[in-house]
Parts: sequence; structure tokens; C-alpha cells
Amino acid sequence: MHFVRIGDRAINLDNVAQIELRSYNHGTVAKVYFVGQGYNSPCVLSEEEAKELSNYVDYVAERPIGTP
Repeated sequence: MHFVRIGDRAINLDNVAQIELRSYNHGTVAKVYFVGQGYNSPCVLSEEEAKELSNYVDYVAERPIGTP
């Protein structure tokens, strides 16, 4: 399991199916969709939480393969 703490939430990245990052004039919003949730509503993150999650996902994506 790969948990990451974003704000006051702990998100298991193993269960994330999709992350939508939307930027508007007044800020940024992230919608996190989970595996097996069907048509349930996504977890919506505020601007600061969206920036934290985006920075973390970019950091993980840039790591070489095989690095823990």
C-alpha cells in the first residue's frame, strides 16, 4: 500500500484510478477517482491540497524505475 498524506486526508495511491487537475482563474481543483467506486462522486481537493498532490505525483513520476 502506498499512502500519501494530503492536508488532513490520507490517500492510498494504489486505489486511485484517475486524477483530474483543473485550473481556473481563481484557483486549482483536483478530483480524485478511486478504483471500484463505480459512479460515486470523486474526492475533491481544495487548491492547496491539489497543489500538494500534483507536486507529489510529479515527484514520483520523475524517479528512476526501481527506486523505492
